[in-house]
Amino acid sequence: MDIKQAVSQAFDVIRENKARSFFTILGINIGVAALIAISVIGIAFKTSINNEVGKYGSTLVWVQVNWRAYAKGEARALLDEKDLYFFNNMKGIKSGEPVLFAYLSVQAKGKRKETDIVGVGEEHFRLFDIAIENGRSFSREELEKKARMCVIGPDLARFLFGRTNVTGETLQIGAQLYTVAGVTETRNSQTEFLSDGTGNMSVFIPYTILEKLSTGTSSRKYRIYLMDFDTVEDAKKASVHIKDYLIKRYGLLRDKERFRVEQLSSYVEMIDRILSIISLIVTVIAAVSILVGGLGIMNIMLVAVTERTREIGIRRAIGAKKKDILIQFLIEAVVLCLIGGGSGLFLGLLIAWIVCAILSWSFFISSLIVFSAITGASALGIIFGLYPSYMAARLMPVEALRYEV
Repeated sequence: MDIKQAVSQAFDVIRENKARSFFTILGINIGVAALIAISVIGIAFKTSINNEVGKYGSTLVWVQVNWRAYAKGEARALLDEKDLYFFNNMKGIKSGEPVLFAYLSVQAKGKRKETDIVGVGEEHFRLFDIAIENGRSFSREELEKKARMCVIGPDLARFLFGRTNVTGETLQIGAQLYTVAGVTETRNSQTEFLSDGTGNMSVFIPYTILEKLSTGTSSRKYRIYLMDFDTVEDAKKASVHIKDYLIKRYGLLRDKERFRVEQLSSYVEMIDRILSIISLIVTVIAAVSILVGGLGIMNIMLVAVTERTREIGIRRAIGAKKKDILIQFLIEAVVLCLIGGGSGLFLGLLIAWIVCAILSWSFFISSLIVFSAITGASALGIIFGLYPSYMAARLMPVEALRYEV
């Protein structure tokens, strides 16, 4: 039998029964669209996460006071020099620094502002991907010498000086004067994957002087300590050792740990697990929709066999073989599935493109996804069209010709 002719006849049958054909393929269309959309969006999401993590590296580990373990007003245990010595001698550690916070007055050019003062090390800007738009950050030497240098946010620079190019200017923090080494780029905290809690009004100074500035003493007590390791494996092993060390040294408070030990890679894994669960749920729903669509095609093909029984008898009488009838009905089922799968592919890609555009994610079409949609639709047509096609092919010519006579 001529395949081209069979395909043409299949389209003729679909055109003659537009409404019935539309509702038949709708289930497949919705199912395929859902599968394509979640696949493309999932890939785009993972790509976006990987790009974001690539800025920071997935080797970050930080220790911070577990605020939930303490009652209101209860004294909190803080990290000290002995803890930092243990952290800095962990296998695979590249760098480590405490992060200190204070809320102090900043003055310049007759203007005054209460804002966040953050004590950091020279690696802080790299670890948190904070770009310096004008000037520079402070160096390790300036950190060790407790140089009164600072890096400020662009909004604070505009508030105090009326511009952002203020490198070399002087401002007052508390009772001390500081030289502005640089100004950070404008940041949007809502789009940052990893944030240090600072913003465009913050001031960064060496952590070596913030403790004394905010408390008046050199107590060297820290709430947060940030570490960067050579590999993800080193970071994971270090997290376990640090957690055990802190429990042994400080004990538990009402069965709760006094410090939290967290790592960036664990957040990525958690997001990946959540996405996998969502994908599985959507896949199951889509699979049910496709199954219902496939059963609909089987049902409509069985109805078509009944309606076209006389046509089948005429074809058999003029020389058509059983395999010709089987192929004809099988091709009609495959065409229906390909139309549903093709339109579902287009709809799914459109939905994914809109979502990616709204969320500013990279959108790209995987050839594997397109190939899977086409071959899947074809296989669906063959599976659900095989039984009706077999029923059509096994009709006896005489009985078929006598049908509705």
